[in-house]
Amino acid sequence: MRHRSWLGALLLTVPVLAITSCSNDPSLTSIVIFPSGYTALLGPCGQAQVQANFTATGYYTHPGHQPITKDITNQVTWKSFDTQLVAIDSTGLASVTTCATPGSTFQSSTPISASASGFHGLVIAYATFDEVEPASTTSGSVRTLVLTPDASSGSVRFTAVGKSADGAVVPLKNQPVWYSTDNQVATIDKQSGALAMLASGRTTITAVYTNPDGSTALGVLHYNVNR
Repeated sequence: MRHRSWLGALLLTVPVLAITSCSNDPSLTSIVIFPSGYTALLGPCGQAQVQANFTATGYYTHPGHQPITKDITNQVTWKSFDTQLVAIDSTGLASVTTCATPGSTFQSSTPISASASGFHGLVIAYATFDEVEPASTTSGSVRTLVLTPDASSGSVRFTAVGKSADGAVVPLKNQPVWYSTDNQVATIDKQSGALAMLASGRTTITAVYTNPDGSTALGVLHYNVNR
């Protein structure tokens, strides 16, 4: 009888242990920053500079369960490793704090990090924010477009800078046509580049420019909307 009582007690204990294990919160094991790299073309001094939205996704593990992913953009600690070049706030909004000086050549890469407490201590992820001085303007065909979101006025409007095959800035002779790949997240005015944010999510902004000779140039930028 004593053996039977001991076995019954063990059977009653096992489900309790399993339930207790499942009640533990999943542990943060890694963070991924999007985008992992961003390039900003510096504007003239005295004008609003580039801003970019970084987001952080947390990956959580829990023994016996599938991994979980969460948007932890507003929960991590953001850091710029050179605040004289780039500042970043608690929401992941990074802002360039320098500007283009006529006649100079400047290019720099500023590390950005997002950190939070995890299972093995502090979990840290890194991204880069590159600042590039515009090259001297030249004539010729536009081969690529550098897209920049301007949020200085409270709303977001995109602008495009044309670049030749060798990276020099080429003045645009007409406006590009703008597109948003997810109109449920944000729509964009095809002529002005003004963005209307509708819901939280990620969309891809595309600009298509037509050269006078009929050839086209493309600019693409992934953009995160937080509503």
